[in-house]
Amino acid sequence: MLFSLLREDKVLANADCTQFTIKAAEEGYSTYTDIFKAKFPGYKLDSRQSLVTDPDQEKNINLEKHLTFLKSKDTEDQQSYDWMFDDKYRFLDNEACLEKIALTSMPGAGNAQLR
Repeated sequence: MLFSLLREDKVLANADCTQFTIKAAEEGYSTYTDIFKAKFPGYKLDSRQSLVTDPDQEKNINLEKHLTFLKSKDTEDQQSYDWMFDDKYRFLDNEACLEKIALTSMPGAGNAQLR
């Protein structure tokens, strides 16, 4: 429930979201929206706290193209995807995926980290 209040900007949190307050002037605490903007520059949240991406933004990753890249054995082709691995956060574009993808694991094998 606390994180629901945080996402609605009704409580404030420290930078790593481990401590919370309702005092607006508390130093070192910010709203979820402000924390998101600082962590993911160039991306925005809409009123439902869903990610809004610009389709022309180069930061977005198309899942179909990414899967093709991962399956490719062409090393020259891989160099054109170096921008994806520059230690910045990336989000998928809003295009629908044609393939069904399932993540499976055995109990105790770290499936929470996989998700």
